[in-house]
Amino acid sequence: MYDSIFDTVNKLSVADFMACESHDVRILWLSAFCFDTKDSLNFRPHNHTFYEVHFLTEGSLCYRFEDTEVNIPAGSFVLIPPHSIHCIVDHSSDFKKITISFEVKDNTDVSESLSDIVKRVCPTGDDIMDTLSFISRRIDQRSPYLNQIINNRLIETVYLLAASSDRKPLSPITFYDPRLLKAKKFIEDNPHIFLSCDEVAQCCRLSPKQLGRLFQQYENCSLLAFIHGQKIEAAKKMIRETDELFELISEQLGFSSVNYFGKFFTRCTGMTPGEYRRTHSSSAKPE
Repeated sequence: MYDSIFDTVNKLSVADFMACESHDVRILWLSAFCFDTKDSLNFRPHNHTFYEVHFLTEGSLCYRFEDTEVNIPAGSFVLIPPHSIHCIVDHSSDFKKITISFEVKDNTDVSESLSDIVKRVCPTGDDIMDTLSFISRRIDQRSPYLNQIINNRLIETVYLLAASSDRKPLSPITFYDPRLLKAKKFIEDNPHIFLSCDEVAQCCRLSPKQLGRLFQQYENCSLLAFIHGQKIEAAKKMIRETDELFELISEQLGFSSVNYFGKFFTRCTGMTPGEYRRTHSSSAKPE
């Protein structure tokens, strides 16, 4: 597997990879080096403004930093941080390495976690090997879709490096409950139905009380308040963007009467539908 990964990446030029990024990480390029293609710069003390992670696929390398030297055997990697002077001081004649160059935003959980593993020799985990292997298998089949997948896998590699640190994230990681997402989409996609809490909870296979707790936890509002909020937003949009009579709008939004619609809208917004239209629409039509 190691040989096939190296041979595939070694055929690429920097131009074969477009820079890609996520919220915290920006991949610059992917490259491969071996004894026959080694760059003389690697053997002279130098530094970069970005991170480099070197995965040894064969042989061994010894890197010197300002304060230490590290020996990297095959199946391991070393992460070199920005602005760190380094160079190769020794190597086997059969060394092969794959390098990912990337940037990380300062003062983020990712940068803090990466700081724990810089200049340390770490084993290349199975997850990272799977990513590199995937890229080597797919690189010849590239298409706009595969390009995006490959870019995502490269970004994933940086997050896997951060995850290998013992440091816990500085800020808590919140996992959004998929049942809440399903409830929200159900409400948002059905503005024409005057939904009850029971009906929304039933679609998520939860009790109204359980679903209500999720809305309080993640949305900081009750389930009923969210239902009413979405109904009002749909009403506002129709009043602003159409000249429909309020009777038709109330009917389309599932209200039993235009009277009830008017009272509901006024209670939630502090103004009547007519006042809202006069304030927010330039194509007002008397009701």
